[in-house]
Amino acid sequence: MKPDIPLVNRIFDGLERHISEVSIEYDKEYINKTLSHLYSPGPSFQYILDINTRRFDYVSESVKDVLGFNSQNFTLQDYADLVCSEDLDYVVHCEKLIEFFLFEFIDKSERLFYKHIYPLRMRNSLNQSNLYLRQTISISADDQYRISKVFTNQSKIDHITSVKNGTVSFIDIRGHRSYFNIRTKSDLINPSPVIRRLTNREIEILKLLSEGFSSKEIANRLFISYNTVRTHRNNILKKTKCFSINQVIGKYIKKGVI
Repeated sequence: MKPDIPLVNRIFDGLERHISEVSIEYDKEYINKTLSHLYSPGPSFQYILDINTRRFDYVSESVKDVLGFNSQNFTLQDYADLVCSEDLDYVVHCEKLIEFFLFEFIDKSERLFYKHIYPLRMRNSLNQSNLYLRQTISISADDQYRISKVFTNQSKIDHITSVKNGTVSFIDIRGHRSYFNIRTKSDLINPSPVIRRLTNREIEILKLLSEGFSSKEIANRLFISYNTVRTHRNNILKKTKCFSINQVIGKYIKKGVI
């Protein structure tokens, strides 16, 4: 038996009471709004997973470019088999923290408003190991708030950082209270101070910079002047006391702030 095969079972063990017994379709308008809160700081692929059936409803064609697999026949077990062996226990730990957060720590009505983020190492079809940033959010639930489907955006981030910080961050997409750098359940009860927060506009610009947009492209995209973008960039560097934007991006990704 492959050592990776139990991974799916280990993650889903004990989740039955929190999973919808039927598939609940997601609202397309809602998911379009939700996707604006997920970003891609590197080559990325996306999927929608039905938790009850443990099958993908959708896998983006970009999984071919990122992992080397055809989106039409890519399965959850294929995904699990690609997780590096040294990360198996780590991934289970992160997923159990997520389970605790969603189903025991926050109110059930809040479950569709938190995205959870953590880095992990996976191999591609050529057996090359890469570091990825995994961002997931629940997108549908039944009338008892039992989860039905989740959306994941997974981005390659080796060009930004080689450090896996070993924590999970829970970010409220409405801008309400978020929890950063969580290693244990006790961290949720007594969270440690986070690095200085940037403004929403500065975070927006930082995300676009991490996705490879130039200052001129960002100005056009946000309908602001080029000089305004430059001012925001300078303010970001001053607030974070970093020497370069890439250093800021790496720092904020590792902290789970963006």
